[in-house]
Parts: sequence; C-alpha cells; structure tokens
Amino acid sequence: PRDLVEYVTTLKGAGLNGDEGIVFGNHDADTTGILVTWMATVDALKEAARLGCNLVLCHERFYFVSQGQSMAPQHLTWVPNRNRIAAAAEGDLTVVRVPGK
Repeated sequence: PRDLVEYVTTLKGAGLNGDEGIVFGNHDADTTGILVTWMATVDALKEAARLGCNLVLCHERFYFVSQGQSMAPQHLTWVPNRNRIAAAAEGDLTVVRVPGK
C-alpha cells in the first residue's frame, strides 16, 4: 500500500491532503488484490474481502465528518464510521483514499 500511495502522489504532482493516502489498515501489507470503488461502503469492503483483495482504493472519504471539519475522535463513534471500521478490520483490509487532482 505504501508504494501505491507514493506512486499516486507522483502522478498528482503534489502531496496528499490530510484525509488522503492510507486511511485504515497496514501500511506495509503485501497486496493480494485491489478493489477500486467510488466509496468504501460496508458492502464494497465485504466484497473486497470476499474476492481475496486486501487493498481498497477509494475516491470518497472513508470517514464521515461534520461539514467543514477535520477528523476528530468523536467521529469514530458515529455508526457509519464504526460499521466501515468493523468491516475493514474483519476483512484485514487496507483502505487508501486518492480523490485525484
């Protein structure tokens, strides 16, 4: 996953923002397969695990946050975030967010 993030960063021509890059999981895992999705929904995460993928590349934010706010500890307790975290952990997934330029 770390190599993928470095490669995509060079394609963008700029550094990643705070909510981009590896947002969940093991930075140094050996990649067994990649699921590419617009949004890392619980269904997409479960499908990745079912297919034997351990890396999920998504466009939209992995964590829901309040409009205009950065990630804060209380956001981890929100049901959509808890459900995504549980599905990613259960599938032993690494989630990478790269929204593009």
